[in-house]
Amino acid sequence: MKRIFSALLLSIYFCTAHAQTIVANDSAETGTNSSLMTFYSLGTGMKTVTTNTDWHLAVTVRATQFPESPLGGTTIRMNEAMGVKVYYVPNTNAAGFSTLDTTGFRTWAKLHDSDKSIDEGALNSNRNLGDYYDFGWGTYNAFSHNVVGDSLYLIQLPNGELKKFIVVDLVRDTAFNLKYSNLDNSDLQTIHIAKKDYLGKEFVYLNLTDNTVMDKEPHLADWDLQFLKYTATDVLQGQHISQVGVWLNKGVKAAKRPNHDVLDNDYSTLTFDTTLNAIGWNWKRPGSFLSLMIGKNIQEGFEFYIMEDSLAYFVKTKAGEYYKVVFTKYNVNNGRINFYKEKLNATGIEETEAENKLRIFPNPANSVLNVELKSAPATINVVDISGRIISEIVSEQNIAQINTSELATGAYLLLVTTNGKTSISKFVVSR
Repeated sequence: MKRIFSALLLSIYFCTAHAQTIVANDSAETGTNSSLMTFYSLGTGMKTVTTNTDWHLAVTVRATQFPESPLGGTTIRMNEAMGVKVYYVPNTNAAGFSTLDTTGFRTWAKLHDSDKSIDEGALNSNRNLGDYYDFGWGTYNAFSHNVVGDSLYLIQLPNGELKKFIVVDLVRDTAFNLKYSNLDNSDLQTIHIAKKDYLGKEFVYLNLTDNTVMDKEPHLADWDLQFLKYTATDVLQGQHISQVGVWLNKGVKAAKRPNHDVLDNDYSTLTFDTTLNAIGWNWKRPGSFLSLMIGKNIQEGFEFYIMEDSLAYFVKTKAGEYYKVVFTKYNVNNGRINFYKEKLNATGIEETEAENKLRIFPNPANSVLNVELKSAPATINVVDISGRIISEIVSEQNIAQINTSELATGAYLLLVTTNGKTSISKFVVSR
């Protein structure tokens, strides 16, 4: 695993009687051709960046949660976004492994991961929903306390190679035994995955070509969001389409607020959701040549996306902290996703106490904004709604003037730093 600590373009800390606020620009990598995935902590900015192209199946190493959530300890997902396909072999079971006839396999049921629940993988999706002890690839045995494999799968790798695959068993929720081979039974592999070897992780990742089991993830307590290419079901009804987007860690909640001023931190009327794709992919939309001509918020390159400029997400971490996340750019050429994040208190950012507030006038401003400083010298930054620093000046006077004549109409943040402390105010340019 490659751990990268966030190089924040902007980190601002200021204290009030009730809360500390953090405002920051950051980014996450999905790489050229979506070859990477990034696990990200909102609190620390820590990133774990790992490859997203060298695995075929993801096998859970979490403990089964009986009785409320038994499926999560049996999950096996696939890397469909990178070209893996899984077919459920009909009219047979695991005992038919060595004699499998693949004639007409493209007509067999093609399985998919859920993009709403991390617990339901492709190899769980063929289960009988009416049978509590059926987990798709196998059924729980009340005498041995093992989940015993009873389903046979055909797995097509991105290069077209075919593997037949079964889960032999999950032994007392402690270890998976997996078996797979080429169609002619050559290169037979038996893989043992002990859950205790990966405590605090969600999945390990299996490569069916070189037979390696890879530990790619940080500890579950160390990340909130996962940036990656995945197969989405909410692009076109009934279809599974690869998209670059964001997933939530288990226990993390998110709420979407469209068509609203992104500087507003009020989320009191929103409903928070634990669904895996509660953020998902559609904070961006494909650009057009018209938008390219008029200079909208787009990425460089032939392919580009427009960020929704009135869309914010509010995220509640497992620790109970609230963050606002606004996506500002997606560069499809290098896979970098830029975003602005802001740490909030329980009801949003509270105003700085009255004696510490800045006096700024006129607000809205036209060509000039006056800033009355408590002390000088002071460093003054103007920041747009995406978190980009527009201008910076150092004032030696108690009254500073900011030239707003070249700023576009809209809302901005004013960051004033004196004696190592930063105050934040909002102002509007209107003409």
